[in-house]
Amino acid sequence: MLIEGNTDPRFAAVREAFAQNFSDGLDSGAAAAVVLDGRLVVDLWGGHADAARARPWRADTLVNVWSVTKGRDGGGRGHGGRARQACLR
Repeated sequence: MLIEGNTDPRFAAVREAFAQNFSDGLDSGAAAAVVLDGRLVVDLWGGHADAARARPWRADTLVNVWSVTKGRDGGGRGHGGRARQACLR
């Protein structure tokens, strides 16, 4: 799966975990961004934006966001947990 975007070298593990979610079949399309001290340190996207897998996920793909605070416990549970765990190591 082609992963596009940029990652600060300190966050290389986030890019690897993001890509692994696709390899493991956990995502078909996604984006992730992290701002640290006002600086964009992770800006990634990849996969498909539709169920038919005909439309690629792009940097400007829009999505509905639901229950975004569920992953804030830092315990690595829920969607995106692998990337969060990579940062905590």
